[in-house]
Amino acid sequence: SEREDPEVVHALMQTTLTELAEVVVEHGGHVDKFIGDCIMALFGAPVAHEDDARRAVAAGLAMQARLQTMNRRVEAEHGQRLAMRVGINAGLVVAGEIGRPGDYSVVGDAVNVASRIQGLARPGSVTVTEPVRAQAQGPFTFAAAGTVSVRNRNAPVEIFEVVGVR
Repeated sequence: SEREDPEVVHALMQTTLTELAEVVVEHGGHVDKFIGDCIMALFGAPVAHEDDARRAVAAGLAMQARLQTMNRRVEAEHGQRLAMRVGINAGLVVAGEIGRPGDYSVVGDAVNVASRIQGLARPGSVTVTEPVRAQAQGPFTFAAAGTVSVRNRNAPVEIFEVVGVR
C-alpha cells in the first residue's frame, strides 16, 4: 500500500479477501468479519460440526494454497507477492448478537488467543494451539513451534505449525 495508489490497493484487497472468504465457506466455516486486511472466520458457530477443528485447518491450508495461486497474477501485475499468516484456536466462546441488532459474532478468550497466534505465526504458515492439534491430528501432521507468551494472558500457549496432510 506504500507504493500503490489506494484504489489499486482496494481492488487487490477486495479480490483477495473475497476469494479467501470463499475458501472459508467451502469448508463449512462462517466469515464473521473483515478487520483491515484480516478475515475472522468461525468454525462451530453459528453451525457446529463434529469436525470443526479439522475443517478450520483444511480451510487454512486451502487459503494458503489459494493465495499462492493468486500470487502468480499479483506478481505479474504488481511486481510483488502477498503473504498471509493463519492462526487457529479452539475453546469456549459466547456466541450471539453483539454490537448492532442482528450482528452475530463470538467473544471470549479463545478469540483473543486466536488473534494473538495469527500475529505470531510465520508468513505462509497455518499455526494452531494444542486444542486444535489434538482435535485435528488424524488427517494432519504438526510440528511443535514452541510455547509463547500471549498478551493479556497469564499462562503461556503451546503452538504447532501444520506441516502436512496424511
